[in-house]
Amino acid sequence: VYLIKQSINNWLAMTARVVRLPQRVRDEIRELIGIRKSFIENFGREPFNHELVQMTGKSEFKIVQLLEI
Repeated sequence: VYLIKQSINNWLAMTARVVRLPQRVRDEIRELIGIRKSFIENFGREPFNHELVQMTGKSEFKIVQLLEI
């Protein structure tokens, strides 16, 4: 029984390392994804970072951070 509990606890410890993002960050990512999708639909290509900066009003550093998540 001890070995079973230990195995389960080890498995949970390895798989439970999910990073939770704050709600505002998730909202910013969703907004950015929506803007990218509409840009792709309109122009048929991925937007450059400077174009995302113009469309969102966020800094380029913030755009890069959000795209890396």
